[in-house]
Amino acid sequence: MADFNDYSNLITNQIGILEIAHEYLEKDDLPEDIRDAFLMISTYATDSIEIVKKFYNEFIEIKNKQGEYDDKKEQFDKLFSEINQIMIKKNLINSYENYCRDEFKDIWVKLDENSKKYIITARYLFKSIQRVTIDCSPAILEICRSFENELKSKIFNLIQNDHFVSLQEMIDTLHSCTYKPELEQILLDKNWDLYKLSDNNFYNRSKNYKDNYRNKSAHPSETKMNEVDWNKCIALTKILLSLFLQCQNITK
Repeated sequence: MADFNDYSNLITNQIGILEIAHEYLEKDDLPEDIRDAFLMISTYATDSIEIVKKFYNEFIEIKNKQGEYDDKKEQFDKLFSEINQIMIKKNLINSYENYCRDEFKDIWVKLDENSKKYIITARYLFKSIQRVTIDCSPAILEICRSFENELKSKIFNLIQNDHFVSLQEMIDTLHSCTYKPELEQILLDKNWDLYKLSDNNFYNRSKNYKDNYRNKSAHPSETKMNEVDWNKCIALTKILLSLFLQCQNITK
């Protein structure tokens, strides 16, 4: 697998176009369709198509390996981290963060910083990868990591900090939390609403999300996930993040 320097050496810097795009993307009152257009310009002005091809080919190489997502998680983590570092070097983080903040509205300020990073990187991947493929699997997998991270950072890191917990384990644990006295007390102490966390609707939507988006995007398959899948995934991401955040009663 190529390292960060291999990607970095391919980065181009078309200053004039980029500065204009960034100037407009800093405006708070920019209409969504115009912001979307300038975001595309900002991405394309600094993107070398070789970077995108290299990333996608390495993503597919990992995806096609035997095993479940959890078996390949470290390799995916490394690859997505390299892309995020490229975004930092190309000064794209702020532009995409502004876009995602508008897109996720009130949810945004409540998210863990890593969750925000996954959403920002996913949005960038969705924009850039269309130059080489209609397959949106990389963007879908990355945005799914935001929901998984919210469960870990806000609940499971507090109770199982040194133990890896899969997304399915977390979903199942929350669904049965009212039957586990020790866990129940920990959650109550942190002002979590146990009945909302264990709600069947939240459980079913979370499982659907894991099976049909997170897992499907990471598993070997002849079927590519297209823009329709991306739009459905991002809509469900917003719903699940909102439902989860509403489960905690924040007192001031």
